[in-house]
Amino acid sequence: MSHKFDRYLNHMVRVYGDDGREYYGQLIGFDIYQNLALSATDEFRKVKRTGEIEKRHLGLIVLRGKTISQIQIAGPATKQLLIKHRLAAAASAAKRAATVLDKHPPAPPSAPQTGLPVSGSGLPK
Repeated sequence: MSHKFDRYLNHMVRVYGDDGREYYGQLIGFDIYQNLALSATDEFRKVKRTGEIEKRHLGLIVLRGKTISQIQIAGPATKQLLIKHRLAAAASAAKRAATVLDKHPPAPPSAPQTGLPVSGSGLPK
């Protein structure tokens, strides 16, 4: 049986959440509960303190159908747009990895690894 979203797979969509957030991304999947899987997704939300619109690149997400208030088809996905979003996602991932490494730097190579059995430690072979 065909679903009403079948013909919009791989199209760019704008999804409005019931909490006021707006998501813009490529529709890559859905289920019978209208849970949506979006790729190359940007989130837009209004900051309560300042009233400004804040944009975040989220990448691959799943939106719960229960939280969706409206879905608009923005048009077919273009290669240039997808490349732009994938580059943004890679830059975002690299930034997050750098932040993690800043907080938790790797142990120096000369430091002994703890928790591993050492030869002659009395452990059975």
